[in-house]
Amino acid sequence: MNAKSVSQQDIEIGKLVRTRRLDLKMSQTDLGDALGVTFQQIQKYEKGANRIGAGRLMEVAKALNVSVSFFYPQPAKGHDEKEGHALLSELLSARLNLRLLRAFVRIEDRSVQEQFVGLVEKAASAMEKTGRS
Repeated sequence: MNAKSVSQQDIEIGKLVRTRRLDLKMSQTDLGDALGVTFQQIQKYEKGANRIGAGRLMEVAKALNVSVSFFYPQPAKGHDEKEGHALLSELLSARLNLRLLRAFVRIEDRSVQEQFVGLVEKAASAMEKTGRS
């Protein structure tokens, strides 16, 4: 792999850039203006067509009000890094999943979050038991 080739991690970072930008209701043009690049360049970053260098990633993080570590999620305990990235990619690729995640993070009460997760887990378990998962 040469220094300019795009990796799966570059694609995942691009997806996270897009997700965060949309969470902030920011256009590609707005982000591009903040970084001094065109909206087309933002499109390339988000699609994973172009790599985001370390310095630029720091600028992106600042523009999106997150730390650079936001773009490098830690795999859940018991999962390896590759499996964690695959799961994250799967979660972020479905519009319904994004709606659910966005709504969930807006719930500020931890106990309500816990109750919601319990409800979803019970529903999933019931579906599995009936063979309708």
